[in-house]
Amino acid sequence: GEGPGEEAGYNPLFLDDPEIRVAKDRTVMKQESYVFSCIPFVKPHLVKEQLNQLFLAKHGDWIDASEMTLSKLRGLKGAMVDAVLAVEAEVATAALAHVLLEKLVLRNLVKKSSRKVTAAVCVVLAFKMNEVPRSPAVAAMQEGLDRQQPADASLVVWCRTQQGEARPLPSDLTARVHALRPHDEATSSSSSLRWRHTSERHYLVASFTDSKAAAAAKHAINGRPCGPDGHGLLGVAEFVPELGRGARRCSVSELLLALHAKLGVDRRAVLDQEFATFVELEMALHVPAEELLPHWRRILDSLDTTPNAYLGPDSPSLLEAEAACALPASH
Repeated sequence: GEGPGEEAGYNPLFLDDPEIRVAKDRTVMKQESYVFSCIPFVKPHLVKEQLNQLFLAKHGDWIDASEMTLSKLRGLKGAMVDAVLAVEAEVATAALAHVLLEKLVLRNLVKKSSRKVTAAVCVVLAFKMNEVPRSPAVAAMQEGLDRQQPADASLVVWCRTQQGEARPLPSDLTARVHALRPHDEATSSSSSLRWRHTSERHYLVASFTDSKAAAAAKHAINGRPCGPDGHGLLGVAEFVPELGRGARRCSVSELLLALHAKLGVDRRAVLDQEFATFVELEMALHVPAEELLPHWRRILDSLDTTPNAYLGPDSPSLLEAEAACALPASH
């Protein structure tokens, strides 16, 4: 039959409702200052049957139980996460893949015989959408990092008003960055400092010999007056991830190998199905945050971590750095 589609908008909690879990047979006991519940041991195959029955009770009016069950859906989503993590891609990529898969299920376009290939295609599409920087400002900043000589720490430096608005980087702040770097033959060359700009907004990416030197430079720049008069403008320096050194740059070929290992799908079958699935998704791979974030948080929870622990308090992503710089995207 016809699925519910998305006439009322996609709800990330509708299909795979986190409230669908084995809990209806629990015993709840209330004490004077607390409440606790006891869930009896249930054999795995009985848990699976119960979950599928709850899923069918909610969606049985439109979904074909012979084609899709909750255990199949959650099994696919778990394997998708495993493949993404195997190539050290972002958890957000797995979350986007989950959104794409659920949208196909809601349209009754995922069949039992081809569900693993469809799930793999969703991961590939999400990978192509999410793992490549789409903003020119982010791409320029990443290029600035990649082209520098290896160092143990890097800073992105820019200038702002006291109200937080970004301004072109003044020459005295550039000179200050040069002065803070060690003056030896290996590091004093100006080629190690890369200008990157978008429109009239400029910022500088500088690599230092070690994290201690970078931290000292950050302290010497952050919040200090700069500009011709030394009034009204403040220097800003933030750490940025060293993408050129430690991060793996996974290719689609590596991802396909991981998908073969986790889902048992053939590379050619995934590539043959990719465009057809792209069309079934109406070529709409960009999803709003309210659709993506519930999946992202749920995946992190399954990995026994938190958003703060995953992102790291002292390591803003390039997207966060771009937002802090208030750099507009070029058109």
